[in-house]
Amino acid sequence: MIGVGRALVPFLFGVLALSVVFTWVFNHTRGSVLLAILLHASIDACIPGLGSLRVYMALYVLYIVVALLIIIVTRGHLSYERYLHQELTSPQFGRGAPDHGS
Repeated sequence: MIGVGRALVPFLFGVLALSVVFTWVFNHTRGSVLLAILLHASIDACIPGLGSLRVYMALYVLYIVVALLIIIVTRGHLSYERYLHQELTSPQFGRGAPDHGS
């Protein structure tokens, strides 16, 4: 059980970091679930099956660094505002946001 306890906290930080990465990918690709699925599959394919704790720790550190870079570059917005702007100005919605006040 001691090994599981030592790996739980880094695992949770890794999951949190990957949620930032997946959110950025989803928002940056205008809501493409397919690309988020492909990212998930590529991460699953690259993770070693029976790696040591050090291998997983290195991966978690990498995930955290990537997530922090995304947060810094997007200033914490994760491309959501750009995605929302593209949705509201796309031809299927007309020009700009709908006017519900008139």
